[in-house]
Amino acid sequence: MNHGYDIHTDAEISSISEDRLERSPFARRVTDRILKSANGPSVVFGLSGPWGSGKTSVLKMIEEILTQENANTWKTVWFTPWSAADAPTLTEEFYRAIASAIPTDNDHGTVARKLLARAVPAASAFGKVIGTALVEKWLGKEGILGDAGEAVVEAVGDQTSEYSFDPGDPDPFIDRFTDISTAIKNAGRNVLVIVDDLDRLHSDELLSVMKAVRLLGRFDRVHYLLSYDDRTVLDVLETTDLARAKPDRARAYLEKIVQYPFMLPPLQDDHLARELRTCLEDIARNHELDTTLPDGYSLDPADYIDLMLPQRDEVTLRTIYRLFHQVDVLLTLVGSTDLDLVDATLLTILRIHHPDLYRQLPQLRRELLGSQARGKPIAAQEWKKTIAKHTQVRPNDPLTTDLYRLLMALFPKIERHPEVVAPARSGSCRISDDHYFDRYFAFRIPVRDISDQTVRTELTHLLTTGTWPASSQIVECLEDSQRRTRARVKILGNTDLIAQTSPKKCAEAALQIAKHLDPHGRALTFGHWSTVLYPLLSHAICTAGTTDAAKEIADNYRQQVGLTNTVCTLAYPTHALPADDLAKLKTATAEIRDEVHDLVIDDLTTDRPYAERQGKQVLSFRDFLDEEMWQRLRAETAPLLESDQTTQLDLAARFVSTFDQHQINEFHSEDFVRLVPRESWRLDQLPTEDHNPIDDTDTSLTNRKLVAAKAIRVLAGRDNAEQ
Repeated sequence: MNHGYDIHTDAEISSISEDRLERSPFARRVTDRILKSANGPSVVFGLSGPWGSGKTSVLKMIEEILTQENANTWKTVWFTPWSAADAPTLTEEFYRAIASAIPTDNDHGTVARKLLARAVPAASAFGKVIGTALVEKWLGKEGILGDAGEAVVEAVGDQTSEYSFDPGDPDPFIDRFTDISTAIKNAGRNVLVIVDDLDRLHSDELLSVMKAVRLLGRFDRVHYLLSYDDRTVLDVLETTDLARAKPDRARAYLEKIVQYPFMLPPLQDDHLARELRTCLEDIARNHELDTTLPDGYSLDPADYIDLMLPQRDEVTLRTIYRLFHQVDVLLTLVGSTDLDLVDATLLTILRIHHPDLYRQLPQLRRELLGSQARGKPIAAQEWKKTIAKHTQVRPNDPLTTDLYRLLMALFPKIERHPEVVAPARSGSCRISDDHYFDRYFAFRIPVRDISDQTVRTELTHLLTTGTWPASSQIVECLEDSQRRTRARVKILGNTDLIAQTSPKKCAEAALQIAKHLDPHGRALTFGHWSTVLYPLLSHAICTAGTTDAAKEIADNYRQQVGLTNTVCTLAYPTHALPADDLAKLKTATAEIRDEVHDLVIDDLTTDRPYAERQGKQVLSFRDFLDEEMWQRLRAETAPLLESDQTTQLDLAARFVSTFDQHQINEFHSEDFVRLVPRESWRLDQLPTEDHNPIDDTDTSLTNRKLVAAKAIRVLAGRDNAEQ
């Protein structure tokens, strides 16, 4: 697995050359507006957009344009307010950030830096004592520092005992501010202070930054670009005493702070689809998964996921990156080839964004997988109510419909709403398969499960060497009756390996599997193991170099696993063989066919106890007997009927099956007809009808004749009624 490839991170781009969303024209227009503020009073610009929408990347592009194309007239500096421990520290860091951007290539710049450094304590005290009332009164007015100077100095003197003016430099903060502003202006450079992630701040921190930007840092030629999620900042402002839980006051305050707000353009559909496809293909490449389609008309994985995205208009870049980070984690923990990539992605959407609904899915397993064990299936409207209940939205909300469509995509057997479309798709390891459902929620291969990759690896080893690898997990499953079926399903998904295997190794593989199953054939018969063993054995026989080699393979298999297992393997062909291969198979198994024929004749003509008949009755071989063998049986029993050595009823009794030695089951008329055609039935040979109940615990030949006679009369009566 190629773990050297890094999937996409949430990091911003560092230059315009990396712009994949065609936002550089927007960044340039914003920069053009910032450039127009040069040499003038301080201006606050804003860049708003949802979390994860790419604001920082746009800020980086704006910085690049300023620093590379306007380096002689502009300097940029990033201020990170949320890294400060408290409001005074934040004020200090704010002034230091501005100072770091002042050029020192002339005396004015050096003076400005020194003045900013000396003003830090006063600015901290100034910022600390300014109350909401003062901010609300003065903020936004032209000439605020001049008008408010006296009130501010008085507030500093009255409200703080922690700060005292330097005796060697007794000028108050307002005078210092004027000197700093003059020095910065004379330094000859414009400064853009970029404040990112404003929406990370708590209410006190947020107000401190806004005070700093609009009061403490309102120097000519120093401008600000604030980046934030508009909705989040307004929510925080509403909690302050300034807004007093009134949305309109919060918005009015933000409008006073930010003079030129720019809204980040929303993610275009084409860009979203491209980023989603890139992430999905990177995940597939990282985990060595093939996303090519087996046909030319189905939706490919990226298009399918894009179609199924709930609330697509609210999806951001961060949403996509976070989604595929989590998909990568899921594939890594469970196994890349042990999950369906599309299903893993769709389920991860639910886990991240709708965890309550996600946690409910295992409880709805039967309904999702289409089992009717609990009664009627859940109707479409009930599914919507269930979704609404676990997502706290209304049943008729568009999100409910989106999530219902997503569930339909994951679980095709749930009730489909005529107005909700989820295109069908195929694939292996689907969550809608009962054998795979659990692993999607376990974040590992469940205890009683077995990895598909492990199955393929061990099966490859078996087909290459003729033996199982040490500590084989498949062998553990074969010897555990509760795990056999799951192992068979997984092996069945890898039968493509058989075509490249030699006859000898195929035969050895079939033996290795069969010998770990029930020797009496119940696992083979009721566990459908011929779906695996028949392809192996038939391939071995049909590709053997000579007739003798093919016969040797068949005879060895019969000797190793017994007649019952051999017949069960050959009785359920999983695919039709070409005529030539079918002839080879019949020739190679001629002795087995003869053995079965002799046992059937013996059963038809000999009354043996139940224990001696078990596994050797005509009904034991009913699925193995082909028309050629039935024809041979008819030819051999016909003289017996004509010579009165046996009767049709004697033969019919052998077609009454039993559950055990004390329990009658049923009369298999469809098989009896293959031996004695219906038009040849002799009803006159039936005993006089007895209306007394038949004892179904008596499995003797005499009682089985009574059961057969009664069944034949019923069938004959139906025939007469139909005529």
